[in-house]
Amino acid sequence: FLVLARLLLPVEFGLLAAAQVFVALSRALAEAGLSRTLVQKPTLRAAHLDSAFLVSAIIGAVLALIMAATAPLVADLYNLPRLTPVLLALSVVPLLVGLSNVPDAILSRQLMFRALAVRGMYAVVSAGVVGIALAFLGAGAWALVAQVITQAVVAFVVLWVSARWKPGRQWEGPA
Repeated sequence: FLVLARLLLPVEFGLLAAAQVFVALSRALAEAGLSRTLVQKPTLRAAHLDSAFLVSAIIGAVLALIMAATAPLVADLYNLPRLTPVLLALSVVPLLVGLSNVPDAILSRQLMFRALAVRGMYAVVSAGVVGIALAFLGAGAWALVAQVITQAVVAFVVLWVSARWKPGRQWEGPA
């Protein structure tokens, strides 16, 4: 952060801050409490995991589409035309969150906190390297956008590799 603060202008941080409001909201909605429910459920079957994954993935995809579709409106609301492409790029984040809920719950349920910590560490370090490299290359606010996306993608990949779970086709409706 300190390196980026020296390389980028405050207006570039402001652009990302305006977008992060919507990214944080979509991230919270994409989590939808499903992963915590899976962690706390006394008996967990494959159908529970598959059902939660499907619902979570759909919620993440819908939120990503909503974020992308409303990007021009939000940019107009803020009177920041440069915000539209930023929000469009960041709309991948709620999708990745939706796809990550079940593997995250599996690792938490199995008390594999080391794997979760490693996930976070790899994501933050990779994102930092990408952000700083792009800032040095003059990417401006896009260095920050790439940093957020890199963090989400790396966290997603490391999580799925660590969880070693693959979704099936079982479905369990509401009880």
